[in-house]
Amino acid sequence: MKGRLARAVLLAFLLTVTMASDDDSLCLLGGIPRSLRKNLTTANGNSLAVGLWVCQWPAAFLLSAMLHILMEEKIGYNVLVTGQGPGTTTAFYALTGCETPNDVNDAGCGDGPTGTIHHVSIEGWTLYYPTVWDAIQKDYPATAPVSFGGAWNLGGSGYYGRESMYLQASTVATALDTDGATLDFFRSYNVSWHDQSKYFGGISSVNTSLLKPCPETRLVVHEVMQFYADFTGDHDGVETVQNKTRGKCWDGYFWLPPACRTDRSKCILFVTGGAGWTIEGTMQKATVWNMPIAPIVAKDWGSFVDLPKQVACLFYWWEPDPTFLLLDPTEMTFPAHLKQEWSQGIQTSAGQQVRIDKYVSYDLQDLAPNIVALVRAMDIDMTEVQELMMDQLNSGDDATTVACRWLQGRQNVWQPWLPDSSKCFPQFGLYKEVTSSFVQDRNDPAGLICRACESGFFSVQLEDDKGTTHVCKPCTPGSAQPSGAAIACDPCSAGEYQDAFGQAVCMRCPQGSYQDRKGQSHCKRCPVATSTLGLGSNGPEECRCEAGSINMESNGLRCASCGEGMVCPFASTVDALQNGTSDASEKYIAKIAEGYYSRVDSPTSIFKCTEKRRCPGGLAGTCAGGLINAPCAECPPGQTWSGDKCVGCDALTTAFWWVVPILLPSIVAVSYYVTNPKVTAKASTRQAASAGVALFILLVQTVSIMASTTIPWPDNFKTSAIPLRIFMFDLESVSFSCFSTLTIAGRYTLSISGFPMLVLWLWLCFAMSKLPPFQRLRWEQFKTWNALGSLLQMSYGPMSALALQPFMCYSHPNGLRSLLNQPSLFCGEEEHMAMLIGGSLLLMLFVFGFLAVCTVAAWKMPKWIARLLRVETWKQTARPGQ
Repeated sequence: MKGRLARAVLLAFLLTVTMASDDDSLCLLGGIPRSLRKNLTTANGNSLAVGLWVCQWPAAFLLSAMLHILMEEKIGYNVLVTGQGPGTTTAFYALTGCETPNDVNDAGCGDGPTGTIHHVSIEGWTLYYPTVWDAIQKDYPATAPVSFGGAWNLGGSGYYGRESMYLQASTVATALDTDGATLDFFRSYNVSWHDQSKYFGGISSVNTSLLKPCPETRLVVHEVMQFYADFTGDHDGVETVQNKTRGKCWDGYFWLPPACRTDRSKCILFVTGGAGWTIEGTMQKATVWNMPIAPIVAKDWGSFVDLPKQVACLFYWWEPDPTFLLLDPTEMTFPAHLKQEWSQGIQTSAGQQVRIDKYVSYDLQDLAPNIVALVRAMDIDMTEVQELMMDQLNSGDDATTVACRWLQGRQNVWQPWLPDSSKCFPQFGLYKEVTSSFVQDRNDPAGLICRACESGFFSVQLEDDKGTTHVCKPCTPGSAQPSGAAIACDPCSAGEYQDAFGQAVCMRCPQGSYQDRKGQSHCKRCPVATSTLGLGSNGPEECRCEAGSINMESNGLRCASCGEGMVCPFASTVDALQNGTSDASEKYIAKIAEGYYSRVDSPTSIFKCTEKRRCPGGLAGTCAGGLINAPCAECPPGQTWSGDKCVGCDALTTAFWWVVPILLPSIVAVSYYVTNPKVTAKASTRQAASAGVALFILLVQTVSIMASTTIPWPDNFKTSAIPLRIFMFDLESVSFSCFSTLTIAGRYTLSISGFPMLVLWLWLCFAMSKLPPFQRLRWEQFKTWNALGSLLQMSYGPMSALALQPFMCYSHPNGLRSLLNQPSLFCGEEEHMAMLIGGSLLLMLFVFGFLAVCTVAAWKMPKWIARLLRVETWKQTARPGQ
């Protein structure tokens, strides 16, 4: 509605209004001079005057001028009129920070303003533009203005705007004095009972040249006229033209209601403007209440202003507005406003009164809370507003002069609007400028002002003998306030703490501690031997075992030290070691070190492998090359170790072991002839070859023995020595497991039994040579002893190594002990005890026994040499290299 005032009369106001004088003259006694006024200081340090946006209608000019004077002379700020606009919505966009608020097509808001130079605007009719207001609040929430009034009321302007039907007070007085008629009440116009037309000029009294023809008015709006006909049932008051419903027009300018349609002389004129402001509501009221009211539309603003002065009539007007103030208008009384009916288009009741709103920018509360307090408290009656406008009409003075005159004579009205400098609102607190510090009371009021609470403080209400104010209190331990201008401190979140007063931020719990509750002044320590991954842990579940230890529980926390063979990063768990997954990260999964092994069912019981390549480490139960059992020492049944992986047994290997029982006895028998060559002065080729083979076998045995020790030989050396272990009578070196399923103890027993079987077989051959079928091969006793001695001498190294095998145990990190060359057999087990017995017998009877025999023989050798009969028996034994 206010946009309709962009007419000539408002242009006159724009040309004459002056919002502030250019000199230093003051309006109010004791006012703050220009030299002492201050600017606003924004958050980024910019200094600017308070921006006042003025709406372009008389009441807004006058009230804005009044507020301008008070902000400058009583609050002490420099104020600048930063813009003017023809409607309420322009104030919305201006205070939001849009660059072109008066552009109806594009207000210049862009992607969202970041600030504004317009801070205050008053005399707004927000209720008429709710969709625009809501859109701004939704689209630009960061800079949308704050309203004091209307649906967002924090304190109205004290008066309401309204538009209605009026008539001159003189006409009302004449009727009342003459007949006691009440022309300001709608029921007195019911033609069934009253004839009020005698107090008004009739249709014939109006100059039609001042009117708009019916086709230029809202009488031709199809929807409006169709609703009128359907609602009132007055189908004679409308007509159909080109399938469109129109209000019926008499004489080209008049619509006549049923109450005077048959007698035009009884019609009472109602003057309106524009295209017919409120014409549909007037038609409904005239028909429903049987009133002889005939609406006419002035052709322009000047005609609208002049017609009520020329003809006794009813006329459209709104308040506050000075247009018809000199006529002393009286409002027509209709039934109270029915909001539900108006929402349906039924306008037979009075129009709604509109609260006049006040607006401030989003940031003014922080920049100048005392100005916000002034605007909030500004409260004035409609009579005071009309007095201001009447003064301007009578005096012809500009808005600033009229406002100043009113302020000088109405101190009792505006004095209560001024904020108490020590009356602080929420988010602010008492501040002593002299000491530059916040205070907690008003006992010494000198120099007290309100200032936004700083970071680390919050605003608390204080009640004293002067009323209500607010003070800034420091945040207590367990809370903080980072933003300032706050009414409460934020409790520290879980994972944070604050142990001091007045802090802006909470601190994160240090490593090794946590906090699972809000608002705490300290953090809780993690259990012994546990820590957290980083800062700010918010629960005990974030306490994990420290690096070098592992959690032994699935649903609890029990850390145990990780010993040899385990790699335990932070947050290691037994579950992760077993399944390879962690709720933290892959880098926090415990692993078995290379060269070590553990079973899946007991992952922290660590076994040490004799060869690293067999145990790659990683998850529990991991072996290389398909090996099984702790500690990766055996191949599955039906497979044999190839040096880097388990492979299936082949037919050749199986066939080899079927041949061995035949081949070995034959070799032993042949050794009789090999070890007993003819004695000559010079060694024969055969003898040299035999000596070379013996030395080679000795070398191979030595290398094999060295490779089987715990010395960390290079891998290629150990790999090369594997095939040579056959010379150590190691059955596994030729895949004996492919031939037999004997246990380790059984295979060991079989290995050591070869030595007594060698002796028995050799003497059995000697005995058999005495039998008639073999007499031509008759063996000599001393040569048999020589062959036996040679064989035992050649196998002395393997025999000693085999005898000592059960005694060669090594320790695992878990405390168990395994045989060095059979790690899958643990020392102390029943099988091991059997091996100890066998090894002890071999050691005593053959190793030590053979050594004793050789020692005795060496001791008695000189005597035997003297005896020619024994020379041949021992000559081979005494020969170097044997």
